[in-house]
Amino acid sequence: MKEISIILLFVLLFICTVTDIKHRLVYNKVLLPFVITGMIFCYTESNYLYIGVSVFLFFFFFFISGLGAGDKKLLSIIPLFLQDSTNIFFFILAIIYLAVYEYQKKKDIQSIAFVPYIFLSFLITIFYIWKW
Repeated sequence: MKEISIILLFVLLFICTVTDIKHRLVYNKVLLPFVITGMIFCYTESNYLYIGVSVFLFFFFFFISGLGAGDKKLLSIIPLFLQDSTNIFFFILAIIYLAVYEYQKKKDIQSIAFVPYIFLSFLITIFYIWKW
C-alpha cells in the first residue's frame, strides 16, 4: 500500500510541476482526486493523525506569505501520502526553500515556480527512505 501511495504522489507532483512551469498554476481539479485518495489511504491504514496533520497544514500555510495558494494546498496534501516520512520531506524542503529564497532575493526575481522544488524534495526524500 505504501508503494502505491508513493507512486500516486509522484504522479500528482509530476502533473503539478508541468502545469506550474507552463502556466504558474496548480489546479484544484487536479488536487481534489488526490486529496480524496490520500484520505482513503490514511483511513484504510488507520493513520488518522495524518489526516489531522494535513488539515492543520492546510490552514497553517495560509498565514505564510511568499507561496501561491496552489503550492500551499499541495504542501498540505503531501502528509496524506508520505505519512511517517513527512518530517524528513519538510526538512529537505526547508533547506531547498531557503536556497531558492536567497537566490530569488539576490537576483530580484518577482515570481518563481515552486512546485518543481517540491518535486525535487520529494525525490530526495524517496531516495533517502529507500536507501535505508
